[in-house]
Amino acid sequence: MQKILIIEDEADLLEALRATLITEGYAVRASETSEIGLQLVLEDKPDLILLDIMTRSMHGSLFVQRVRSLPAGQNDSKIIVITNLDNDISKNKFSAGDISAYLVKAETSLDQIKAKVVEVLAG
Repeated sequence: MQKILIIEDEADLLEALRATLITEGYAVRASETSEIGLQLVLEDKPDLILLDIMTRSMHGSLFVQRVRSLPAGQNDSKIIVITNLDNDISKNKFSAGDISAYLVKAETSLDQIKAKVVEVLAG
């Protein structure tokens, strides 16, 4: 069973994502903060991380840098950024190859996020 970690501080969206992905057969863990999310990466080694870049504890770009600097075997989770920030400044904070997708919440439905999860995990 593929493992997904959701890092999202909007409780309603977190629960909607969790329920949707569990229904699809994924093992899902979740955190409202990037700091706890980083601990979960170390514990669970998720296949995919859905990352809100504006959580209370750590900016998403710093979280991605920390994940990618972990030792081999712990740093290879695929990452999909989900955010309300739709500008080049935010997008350019992520190095090429560090994330698999950048999705804007206001422009993306739960079904589209689910489809992107399936696509990224299959790729």
